[in-house]
Amino acid sequence: MNILAFGAHDDDWDEYCGGTLKLYAQAGHSIGVVSMTNGCNHGAARSREELGQIRKQEFESAAALLGECKTYWPGSADGRLENNFETRKMVAGMINDFQPDIIFTHPPDDYHPDHNATTQLVLDASQSAYILAVGPKLYHPGATLPKKPHFSRYPVIYFYDSEDGHGFLPDEYVDITPVWQTKQQMLNSHRSQIEAELEEQAGQDENPFLTTIEIIGRYRGLQCGVKYAEAFKLYRVAGRVNPARLLP
Repeated sequence: MNILAFGAHDDDWDEYCGGTLKLYAQAGHSIGVVSMTNGCNHGAARSREELGQIRKQEFESAAALLGECKTYWPGSADGRLENNFETRKMVAGMINDFQPDIIFTHPPDDYHPDHNATTQLVLDASQSAYILAVGPKLYHPGATLPKKPHFSRYPVIYFYDSEDGHGFLPDEYVDITPVWQTKQQMLNSHRSQIEAELEEQAGQDENPFLTTIEIIGRYRGLQCGVKYAEAFKLYRVAGRVNPARLLP
């Protein structure tokens, strides 16, 4: 299968579903990850431009821990992501390029506007991607219709956990205990953010990202009887429900 994970920011996908993606990769599935924004407004660097480049490098370093992985960095302004026609078209293009069977994204009504915009973009653009495949005149007037669509069905969408788990009631869990150390390494890749967090919270000497995933991972593990777990909720709408379990 092709598995595509969207995050509003460069550290979102690994924080919420990095362990699950690693398990998919180990099973031979194709993995892609997206950071919708460039992260230039929060981190340690001399300028916004330099910070954006650093965040991109950190994003790619974390993705490399999955093994072979395709990365997408559309470069939208951090904190200014909007669900509009042009951005939906861009996201639909990434979806059509990767051809995912499964998409992971933020849950609706999360705490951050970039998270919420990413979610709605994924929901709308995954629908548009199918339309783009079967009816490109929507986007390119005068284009010739393809002989057959790229998609045989819509991709299944899973929402991963909310920030700090607030208001999130999972449908399914994935035991990520065997790949827990890899998930830690992924989150440790985001050094510019870690340094900024430590600077803002004077006296703190431990990686705040690792503290968060430890607490949430153990809590979700407690709920399903394993040491560490990631939690998910299926997007249940017409054309998106598969009768088989698709998570590892």
